[in-house]
Amino acid sequence: MSWTNSSSVAARIGWTPPYLYDRKLRSRLRRITVPTLVVWGYNDPAAQIENGMQLIELFMHKQRDTEVRIFNKSGHFVMREHPAAFNRLIDTYVDAHR
Repeated sequence: MSWTNSSSVAARIGWTPPYLYDRKLRSRLRRITVPTLVVWGYNDPAAQIENGMQLIELFMHKQRDTEVRIFNKSGHFVMREHPAAFNRLIDTYVDAHR
């Protein structure tokens, strides 16, 4: 199989473990200097919570003004699976950080 066309390369990056891995991500997290809300679906098959927790912990260490909300009965699309709860969360967070 050839990985020369862009679709194949994107598929290889997106579907080969570790999924969508970016070596520079950990160092880039320190650049974020604004209050941040991380929303995660516990049952997300694309971005599994076990992998995400490592980045979330690192991020919270670098950026003190971080809130994490994990939706236990949700997958990758929290905003579509729980729209009312998601919208309330966003409204509350934005109002608190104006």
